[in-house]
Amino acid sequence: MGVRSARVYSGKVFKQIEQLQRIHRLIAAGRTGQPDDFARKLGISTRRLHDILDELRSRGVPIRYCHVVKNYFFPTLGGDAALLSQP
Repeated sequence: MGVRSARVYSGKVFKQIEQLQRIHRLIAAGRTGQPDDFARKLGISTRRLHDILDELRSRGVPIRYCHVVKNYFFPTLGGDAALLSQP
Protein backbone atom coordinates (compact mmCIF):
# COMPACT_ATOMS: atom_id res chain seq x y z
CA MET A 1 0.00 0.00 0.00
CA GLY A 2 1.45 3.33 -1.02
CA VAL A 3 1.51 6.45 1.15
CA ARG A 4 -1.45 7.98 -0.69
CA SER A 5 -3.48 4.76 -0.40
CA ALA A 6 -2.65 4.53 3.30
CA ARG A 7 -3.88 8.10 3.84
CA VAL A 8 -7.12 7.46 1.98
CA TYR A 9 -7.69 4.23 3.94
CA SER A 10 -6.84 5.98 7.21
CA GLY A 11 -9.27 8.79 6.39
CA LYS A 12 -12.07 6.30 5.75
CA VAL A 13 -11.36 4.51 9.02
CA PHE A 14 -11.49 7.73 11.01
CA LYS A 15 -14.71 8.74 9.28
CA GLN A 16 -16.26 5.38 10.26
CA ILE A 17 -15.08 5.80 13.85
CA GLU A 18 -16.59 9.28 14.01
CA GLN A 19 -19.86 7.95 12.58
CA LEU A 20 -19.98 5.18 15.20
CA GLN A 21 -19.27 7.71 17.95
CA ARG A 22 -22.10 9.91 16.70
CA ILE A 23 -24.46 6.91 16.58
CA HIS A 24 -23.49 6.07 20.16
CA ARG A 25 -23.96 9.65 21.38
CA LEU A 26 -27.40 9.99 19.77
CA ILE A 27 -28.61 6.66 21.13
CA ALA A 28 -27.21 7.28 24.62
CA ALA A 29 -28.80 10.74 24.70
CA GLY A 30 -32.17 9.39 23.53
CA ARG A 31 -32.16 11.69 20.50
CA THR A 32 -32.40 9.31 17.55
CA GLY A 33 -36.07 9.57 16.73
CA GLN A 34 -37.51 7.28 14.09
CA PRO A 35 -35.20 5.51 11.62
CA ASP A 36 -35.68 8.15 8.90
CA ASP A 37 -34.86 10.94 11.37
CA PHE A 38 -31.86 9.07 12.75
CA ALA A 39 -30.47 8.42 9.27
CA ARG A 40 -30.97 12.08 8.31
CA LYS A 41 -29.06 13.20 11.44
CA LEU A 42 -26.19 10.96 10.36
CA GLY A 43 -26.31 12.04 6.71
CA ILE A 44 -26.90 8.49 5.46
CA SER A 45 -29.77 6.54 3.94
CA THR A 46 -32.20 4.60 6.10
CA ARG A 47 -31.01 1.39 4.41
CA ARG A 48 -27.40 2.19 5.35
CA LEU A 49 -28.50 2.93 8.93
CA HIS A 50 -30.17 -0.47 9.17
CA ASP A 51 -27.05 -2.13 7.74
CA ILE A 52 -24.87 -0.45 10.37
CA LEU A 53 -27.24 -1.31 13.23
CA ASP A 54 -27.50 -4.92 12.05
CA GLU A 55 -23.70 -5.16 11.96
CA LEU A 56 -23.40 -3.70 15.45
CA ARG A 57 -26.04 -6.10 16.78
CA SER A 58 -24.25 -9.06 15.15
CA ARG A 59 -21.17 -8.01 17.12
CA GLY A 60 -23.11 -8.04 20.39
CA VAL A 61 -24.05 -4.37 20.75
CA PRO A 62 -27.47 -4.26 22.46
CA ILE A 63 -29.41 -1.72 20.40
CA ARG A 64 -33.19 -1.81 20.45
CA TYR A 65 -36.00 0.35 19.12
CA CYS A 66 -39.02 1.39 21.16
CA HIS A 67 -42.14 1.86 19.02
CA VAL A 68 -43.89 3.73 21.85
CA VAL A 69 -41.18 6.34 22.38
CA LYS A 70 -40.02 6.07 18.74
CA ASN A 71 -36.36 6.03 19.65
CA TYR A 72 -33.39 3.66 19.63
CA PHE A 73 -31.86 2.83 22.99
CA PHE A 74 -29.33 0.67 24.81
CA PRO A 75 -31.39 -1.55 27.16
CA THR A 76 -28.45 -1.89 29.55
CA LEU A 77 -28.50 1.87 30.21
CA GLY A 78 -32.08 1.79 31.50
CA GLY A 79 -34.37 4.77 31.07
CA ASP A 80 -38.00 5.07 30.00
CA ALA A 81 -37.53 3.32 26.66
CA ALA A 82 -36.00 0.29 28.40
CA LEU A 83 -38.95 0.10 30.78
CA LEU A 84 -41.51 0.45 28.01
CA SER A 85 -39.95 -2.28 25.92
CA GLN A 86 -40.01 -4.97 28.61
CA PRO A 87 -42.55 -7.77 27.99
